[in-house]
Amino acid sequence: MGSDPLVRGALVIRSTLVRMTLPTTIISAAVALLVAGGAQVAGAPAQGAADSARPLVVVAGPALAADPQARAAIAEAGAQLRVPRSPTEQLSVTHLFAARGATIVGAGLDRRVAVDPVAARYPASRFVLLAARPSLQRLQAALRVPR
Repeated sequence: MGSDPLVRGALVIRSTLVRMTLPTTIISAAVALLVAGGAQVAGAPAQGAADSARPLVVVAGPALAADPQARAAIAEAGAQLRVPRSPTEQLSVTHLFAARGATIVGAGLDRRVAVDPVAARYPASRFVLLAARPSLQRLQAALRVPR
């Protein structure tokens, strides 16, 4: 019976549990809490950096997205470009980025579907609305808005 592997495994588990004393358990729990707390602090944005780190996204129709000068201006501003194909996709894109705290530059958005409900849900969100095919100067001015 002493050579049965199951019995030997049970003895190892039992002896490990016996060695787990109260101080060892407390130290293990404290180390786990410190690691978890450090991970939370490392993921938090720096104080005062929340507004300056606000992402910028351009939600535009296919005509604007096909213009190489507009794409270059968007890339130069460090903005993301999203090209939804329907009003429903416009709503999902604006909702996603408003929830992330982004400044949203919308070119040709359906205001009733994609802007008004999101602005009501996220009152701190920032929208800059343009015509469906704005001039390059208007697009560049919209991309320079304070984040």
